[in-house]
Amino acid sequence: MVGSPSVLPFAKTCVEEFNTFRDDPPVSVTGSGTGVGIKSPVSGIAEIAMASREVRAEEAEIYDE
Repeated sequence: MVGSPSVLPFAKTCVEEFNTFRDDPPVSVTGSGTGVGIKSPVSGIAEIAMASREVRAEEAEIYDE
């Protein structure tokens, strides 16, 4: 999970709890900004994006390509 620092505290709590039920590689979470988070799944950096605002039109376009 990558994205909004304002979502980070909630996401960290969720990930910590989720990881207690897994033996596989743990899920990690990083707060690097909504814009980075939105681009991360497309670029292969993360599977889940965290956003604290709506996706902008130019950001949505990367998913249409």
